[in-house]
Amino acid sequence: MVLTGTDWALLGLLVPALALFYVLLVFVQQYRNAWLKMIGILTYIAAILLTAVQIIVTRIWPETTLQILILFNCAGQLIAATGILDSLQHLYIITFLKSHKKTNMMFIKIWLGAAVVGLIPYAFAIPGLIPLYAYRILSLAVITIETVLYTLVLSKIWNAKNATGGIIYYCTTIFCRVSVSSLRLF
Repeated sequence: MVLTGTDWALLGLLVPALALFYVLLVFVQQYRNAWLKMIGILTYIAAILLTAVQIIVTRIWPETTLQILILFNCAGQLIAATGILDSLQHLYIITFLKSHKKTNMMFIKIWLGAAVVGLIPYAFAIPGLIPLYAYRILSLAVITIETVLYTLVLSKIWNAKNATGGIIYYCTTIFCRVSVSSLRLF
């Protein structure tokens, strides 16, 4: 059996999925109270698995490409909304000297509400009532808000003690968001 480019792409997706699964395990063990970060990591893993499914589905049924693209935008919006709320929770904790443990339920409830509201445009985009370009602009707007908030959190922790891991996380995430945003433009 000869592996095709698609097969190699699917195999290549295993590496980041496994790496993120390991990161999730570390978070579960060491940062049990950072629920939104764990949800964010889970949504990244789901997006990677969705990518693998997308490669297979669009290969078998090419007519599904548009619906898959809309689904990817919805997933990107969910990931960005999680990042927005994670940043807001972090800023709330810094401002009011609270902890993740004391604020998790409040921010999880907000996240669930945001997820439900975020599905409304998706419901209109799938049947074509919202054109793809408009839905992509919405995705870009949500990702831009997330990037601005990540930059704000990064500026708050830049000189903090023991913040090296956070600085690496936020710098990497900001870089990824700028990259994804630039892809949305083209």
